[in-house]
Amino acid sequence: MSIILTVFGATGAQGGSVIRAVLAHPTLSKVFKIRAITRDASKPAAQTLTQQGIEVITADMGSRSSLAAALVGTHTVFLVTLPDMVSGAAPGTETEHGKNVADAAKEAGVQHLVFSSLINVTDASAGKLPHVAHFDCKAAAEKYIRDQGIPATFIQPGYYMTNFTNLGLLRKGEDGSYTLSGPTSPSQALLPLFFADEDMGESCFSPSPLSLFYCSVPLRRLTRVYLLPQANISSPRPSILQNPSTRPFLLPQTTTPPPASWTSSRR
Repeated sequence: MSIILTVFGATGAQGGSVIRAVLAHPTLSKVFKIRAITRDASKPAAQTLTQQGIEVITADMGSRSSLAAALVGTHTVFLVTLPDMVSGAAPGTETEHGKNVADAAKEAGVQHLVFSSLINVTDASAGKLPHVAHFDCKAAAEKYIRDQGIPATFIQPGYYMTNFTNLGLLRKGEDGSYTLSGPTSPSQALLPLFFADEDMGESCFSPSPLSLFYCSVPLRRLTRVYLLPQANISSPRPSILQNPSTRPFLLPQTTTPPPASWTSSRR
């Protein structure tokens, strides 16, 4: 008998990646029955999930009653929260959403919660960078989940590769070459990159298919790091970084445009 995997952010990049990966996996597709959570079940992405035979439930992370109903019978939860700067919500709302889901999961007897988290930048920088709210809010939610004693795994994704095009970081010059710019040192900083549409789901299967969703581990940082200097940017999946001394922000001269998939949602 299948057990229920409830996926929040099911129509977004990370949640959608998890759903696709589970459905495509010969073992996980038999172990789990997917329940997709969305704020609007009428939108096309949600309708597509329904057409695939996936149970789609409308729930609001700000509504404890809707969360309680959404998590009935759930064994495992995949949770990703939306930054306040994206949703337009009041500061701190993202943390509250994480706490609400944690409380509902605990009350529902959820056996494993997988949370897409980030580091607390204020603490990590010893207070020098106190305004990176979309990191700190997730870190605060993670701390709350840990304090509740819920069996949980915390994943820390890298930088969204789609931001290269969505934020205009990748630009085409008059000579036809592309330049990638960013607020890091090309000689001292290594930037972990993350192609959300595929990497979140695939990360669930390493080192073994059930290692992440079926067994609780304290913390996982996604280890896939993309090697841009030696990669043709026409591919959305450049080579995995092998040499730590590589300078991630230096791109080769190329006239090939970025793939259309890099302009996908940043959720």
